[in-house]
Amino acid sequence: MCDVLGWDRSGYYAWHQNKEARQEKVNTEEGLACRIREIHTDSRGSLRALRITRKLRDQGHVVNRKRVARIMREREIAGITRRKSRSLTRQDRTAPPHRI
Repeated sequence: MCDVLGWDRSGYYAWHQNKEARQEKVNTEEGLACRIREIHTDSRGSLRALRITRKLRDQGHVVNRKRVARIMREREIAGITRRKSRSLTRQDRTAPPHRI
């Protein structure tokens, strides 16, 4: 079967042996995603990946910011910004045009 599909036999057996490790990783990510969603809803949706990572570390989880950001992106969890964006630079309409 490996010859027909163009796979290496050793690669197939390595993949087959790592099935439990892959399932454990999926279960860990699901638990972490559940915890991220809890923190996010407790903050009324205002926290982003960096602050959620800090809260998780305070709770004793060993986690990276990029991993938290990826999990949030995959599950469509997004923090909101409550500040208004404003422009501090205003154009001087009375100034003459620049000449080279």
